Amino acid sequence: MYKGAFVIFTIDSSSAGQRVDRFLRKALPRAPRGEIYKLFRKKDVKRNGKRIDIHEFLQEGDELFVYLSPDRERAWGPETMHFQGGDIEIIFEDEEDLVVYKERGLKTTPDRSGEDCLSLRVQSYLQDACSRTFRPSPLGRLDKDTEGLVLFAKNYQRSKELEELQRNSLIKKLYLALIFGTIREGLCELRVEKVSQGTGMTESQDGKLAQTIFRILDQKGDYALVEAELLTGRTHQIRLSLQSLGAELLGDRRYGRGHGGQRLICYQLAWQEKKVVHLSEGFKEEIRKVGLDETRANPSSADPAL
Repeated sequence: MYKGAFVIFTIDSSSAGQRVDRFLRKALPRAPRGEIYKLFRKKDVKRNGKRIDIHEFLQEGDELFVYLSPDRERAWGPETMHFQGGDIEIIFEDEEDLVVYKERGLKTTPDRSGEDCLSLRVQSYLQDACSRTFRPSPLGRLDKDTEGLVLFAKNYQRSKELEELQRNSLIKKLYLALIFGTIREGLCELRVEKVSQGTGMTESQDGKLAQTIFRILDQKGDYALVEAELLTGRTHQIRLSLQSLGAELLGDRRYGRGHGGQRLICYQLAWQEKKVVHLSEGFKEEIRKVGLDETRANPSSADPAL
């Protein structure tokens, strides 16, 4: 124990409800996990002046005392939090949730430090909600070349609630796809896994089950406007499923012959009593370019929130 050298964490609403060891792993993200556990074995963690067990949960208003040397605090603490501004298009917002539109070509999350992406833009917008242990993160990720709606929770407790809804398939996502070819409507099931080299996916008997329901909204010649409902959330699921049905997503470089960005949009989210629908003007223009009727993608016909 380092006499007189301690860090005090005051637990706010964004941190309440977390198990204490998990909180400390976020508050001290560069600390080896074994060192976090050692703090508890040495009784160097106290809540409101009393020893706390590693399996206990924190409550709002708790004061957590962690005995650390100044050197360890500097070495184990988080890096300086930088907010990266950028335009976001807010489609829906209330006290708990935020839904924004991700444009084609913008990554949902960064691959390297400081890279522009939707998540960092949202964190800049919600920077007052950010803390050492919570940053708003997306409930599901869209590919760089897929556009559409992305849901964020505005506090830690809400993020846990939404994650639970997602695990139980209670967040409904509908996509629109412009395709070349003809497919059968209904449930498409296949098993997919990552390719041995590269970043793509492939069909495999040993892979994870991917389930998608397809509905044809409009068809003209070789082109069709298709609605896809995800029952599972596998990487490249819609694109690979279309390929397995003998069609291809327009603009899909990996699983088709396209270029210039794939014509795929997440246009509806429904969860609890909430439903958000948005079809960008750019996607409407893409529908018209191939001679299809944009009004067939009628939001009023979509199912109500779950």
